[in-house]
Amino acid sequence: EVSVAALQTSRAMAARVGGTGVSVSEQEAANIFRELPELQKLYLSVVPSLLTATAFWERCFASRYYREAMGQTVSPMHPEDAIFDSLERALPSEGTASMPG
Repeated sequence: EVSVAALQTSRAMAARVGGTGVSVSEQEAANIFRELPELQKLYLSVVPSLLTATAFWERCFASRYYREAMGQTVSPMHPEDAIFDSLERALPSEGTASMPG
């Protein structure tokens, strides 16, 4: 379960997403990474080699992975994101995980 602090950070970040990019402070990033350590691993592996920090956060906040982690309902038609979809499989979700039988 994601903490209230992470949800507040998520809402603040979502409000700042726009044509001018996303600005995430070090403290905001630390709060998010504390709740979603797998996201920090991804960040460290792709910034700055594949993405700028701004591009990472823009894609993160728009991703199925992040939206589901924040408890939002995500449409099956939500666009795919190859980088963040790899994390999606790591999230526990009801009714979609196959149980060994």
